Amino acid sequence: MVPANPVVMAWHTAKVKKFDDLFKDELVIGLTGPLAQGGLNTALMNTFVGTKFKRVIGYKSTGKVALAVEQGEVEATMTSWISIKARKFKMIQEGKYVPIVQVGMTKARDLPNVPLMRDYAKDARTKAVLDITSAAAPFGRSISVPPKFPKHLLDGLRASFDKAVKDPEFLSTAKARHIEIDPATGQSLEPVLENLLNTPKEIVALARKAVGAK
Repeated sequence: MVPANPVVMAWHTAKVKKFDDLFKDELVIGLTGPLAQGGLNTALMNTFVGTKFKRVIGYKSTGKVALAVEQGEVEATMTSWISIKARKFKMIQEGKYVPIVQVGMTKARDLPNVPLMRDYAKDARTKAVLDITSAAAPFGRSISVPPKFPKHLLDGLRASFDKAVKDPEFLSTAKARHIEIDPATGQSLEPVLENLLNTPKEIVALARKAVGAK
């Protein structure tokens, strides 16, 4: 229904105001776990891009991290843009939360000036490592079926989905709740998945080592 780019959101009082600041200044970021999206992406950026995230791991949820940010316990959170935009819409409008960097294959349509993590790759190998997590973003809030699902049923589901995400009542309800709808067809996502699954083993090994995955 919509891509879900994870975004680092810094509190307005943090010294870091833009991504380039992270090469010289530390940003204390709250995280739920080392293998959650925030844990994965901050580890990859520290290792392969050279950022200075100080990672505080162990919060029960991204909501708890946001509370910690607002109370001054940490300086930033990393969560899906579509999620924090719905939950903290007014605070973002007021400039209390500042987007620093986003993770995805393309920029969120309303974050055109916020850089992508993958754009800071120093070479093709590094970009391939960063794309392991970046490639998850286009799938966002997606709907899937098992392998070998009957083609005629799959075609029917895809046609129904494409019709549903254009329904005026559905769209107006989503807008009222500040929920973004930016649909992608199953056919357009298949090449992204195929490319991800064909990532060379040595690239996967580099990513695993950086994030501490066994």
